[in-house]
Amino acid sequence: MTFLPRTEHELVRMGDDELIEHVRRARAVGEVEQAVLALRVLVYGHWDRIERRVALKVPREEVEAVTSDVVFSAISSAFDGGSPGEFATWLNTITSRRIADHHRRRAGSPTLVEIGSMRSGEEAGSAIEPADRSQEGLVETEDALARVLGALSEQHARVVERHVLAGVPAREVGEELGVGADNVAQIASRFRRRLREHLSMGEDR
Repeated sequence: MTFLPRTEHELVRMGDDELIEHVRRARAVGEVEQAVLALRVLVYGHWDRIERRVALKVPREEVEAVTSDVVFSAISSAFDGGSPGEFATWLNTITSRRIADHHRRRAGSPTLVEIGSMRSGEEAGSAIEPADRSQEGLVETEDALARVLGALSEQHARVVERHVLAGVPAREVGEELGVGADNVAQIASRFRRRLREHLSMGEDR
């Protein structure tokens, strides 16, 4: 199989069909970095659509956080489908589960449901069972998390660990660490924005 590596600039100009085919071909020839990059471009291209769907289910002030959770889950997972329809189903499933996780956390049960790969043999409308995360995307996401956390002050890093990563409500984190709930939310928002920037840099880092 002939495979031509693409730069991020070239990938962002592709449509969903081309990106999905690039992911498929890259994995087939063992070009893991190309597969991860193309999937990231594909997912980020749907950020606005994810955000609109999340906004229908969660309070306005929490839309950014849940949307970020969806995107980070998606780029840390493996998509093995072969069509835009399968991709849409896969992404919708991740979105629904992250929304459900958000409501579980608000109810006091912060359980994150892992999202695995969607195999090409599955029907587009079928349920997608949890599976192991794609190691290729997970390693990159964890590396970005470590870099962004490492750049924070000790107190801000603790806020992020408790509120963003552990799902503890902002008010409780504020009481634990002696900061206002509004400050907790601002720290979390800046962290998510910076993490998004790191993940979107791709090959330029």
